[in-house]
Amino acid sequence: MALLDLSAERLSRSLISVGNAEVLRRFRRKVAAGQPVVYGAIGGSITEGAASGEPPLCYVSRLGREISLRTSCRVVNAGIGATGSRFGTFRCAEELLCHHPDLITVDFAVNDADVPASAVSYEALIRRLCELAPDALIVLLFMLKRDGTNVQHLEIPIGRHYNLAMLSYRDFVWPDLEAGNLAWEQISPDDIHPNAAGHELLAAMIAAFLFDHDLPARELPPPLEPEVADYEGGVILRPETLSVTANTGWKIIPSERGHNCYSCSTPGAELEFRFSGRNLAIGYRKYAGEYGRAELSIDGKEPVVLEGFFEMPPGGTWRGGHIFPQPVACHLAPGEHVGRLRLLTERHPESTGNRFDFEYLLNS
Repeated sequence: MALLDLSAERLSRSLISVGNAEVLRRFRRKVAAGQPVVYGAIGGSITEGAASGEPPLCYVSRLGREISLRTSCRVVNAGIGATGSRFGTFRCAEELLCHHPDLITVDFAVNDADVPASAVSYEALIRRLCELAPDALIVLLFMLKRDGTNVQHLEIPIGRHYNLAMLSYRDFVWPDLEAGNLAWEQISPDDIHPNAAGHELLAAMIAAFLFDHDLPARELPPPLEPEVADYEGGVILRPETLSVTANTGWKIIPSERGHNCYSCSTPGAELEFRFSGRNLAIGYRKYAGEYGRAELSIDGKEPVVLEGFFEMPPGGTWRGGHIFPQPVACHLAPGEHVGRLRLLTERHPESTGNRFDFEYLLNS
C-alpha cells in the first residue's frame, strides 16, 4: 500500500505541465482501443531500479504492469546507473528509440549537475527524442535528493519549450517531508534512490497522470467562413432512417454505392417526408442515360428542380453515375419541416427515360 494517497492536491503540485494534450489523448485512445504499446524509459540508476529491491519493483516495471491492465505493453528499460543526459543523448537511439516506443519517460534530474552544461546536454537529449520519436508521449520526470534538491529548474524551461508533459516526484513528496507527514527513510534507504515504496509512489503518480488526469476540452477557434456553421450537427438521412409520411410509386432498392436508395421511373409519383433542422441538401444520381428530373419543395414553397441526366462534356467519355449533393433549403425556421419529392414528366432532350434515384439527405 502506498505511503501517501494520491490526493488531488499532491497530484496537482506534481504536475508541472500536461504538454501537448492531444499527444496524451492519442496515447489514451490507443490504450483504450486495446492496441499494443511500447513503454520506454531512459535515465540513471533510479530508472534502472537501484534500491527498489528487485527489478519487478522499480517504477518502470510497475508502470508497465499498470498499462498492461489495459492493453498489451512491452517495457524497454534504458536506465543506467551513474549516467547523465550527455551519455543518454548518444545512446538513446540504439538503446531506446529503435524499439519505437509509444510512451517515453526521462529521468535525469538528480544525475545531471547544476551547471549550464547540463541544460545543453539535456536539451540535446530531448530534441533527439522529439526528432526520432515524433509521435511518442514524452514525460519528463524530476526526482529529488534527501535535501530536496534536483535540477528541475534547468529542465522545466526545456520541457516547456518543447511542450512536453512534466511530472515532479520532488514536488509530490517534499511538502509532506517538510511537514513531517512522511519520513525520508520511509521512501529511500540512502540519499537519492527510492526504495520499493518510493518506486510504488512514483509509478502511481505517473499512472494517475496517464489515465486519470482530466484534460481541458479542446477549444476550436471561430470558423474562417461564417457559412461553416451551416454544417454543424449535420447527419445523413438515408431511406431506412427517413421519416416518410406518404409514398406513391417510390421503391427502396439497393444502391450501386453499397447503400439503399429511393428509385422511381413513373412521372407524377410523390414522396413526402418530415425532417428537423435548418439546412437540407439532397444527394441523387446523375447519369447520361435513362435518368430524368424531379422537383423537391420544402413546406409547400417554390420547388427546386433536380436534373438527373448527366451532360457529358464535348469529347468526353465519362457518363457519370456519381451522387450529386444539391442544396435545397437553408436557414429554415427551427422545428419540423415537410419535404415533397415529385418525379416530373419533363426530362433532358438526350435522356432516354425518367428514372430518378434519391440516395440521401444531408440535414443540419
